[in-house]
Amino acid sequence: MTTDAHRRQIMAHFRKGLSLTPNESQQLFGKRRLAARILDLRGMGHEIETILEPNENGGRHARYVLIKEAENG
Repeated sequence: MTTDAHRRQIMAHFRKGLSLTPNESQQLFGKRRLAARILDLRGMGHEIETILEPNENGGRHARYVLIKEAENG
């Protein structure tokens, strides 16, 4: 899968009103570079919030939520 295809999959997921974690991205799309794609999407003008959540290992992981889509989609 290309980087562009991964970004499109993430945006389609967000457009359904769903949030996304790195583990969910791996399970759904087979890709682990979610933080890099979120950075790309923010650079394209999308407003995406990062929520840090505790995980079962005592650490934290990020959950990403689309707040506002860029004007150009």
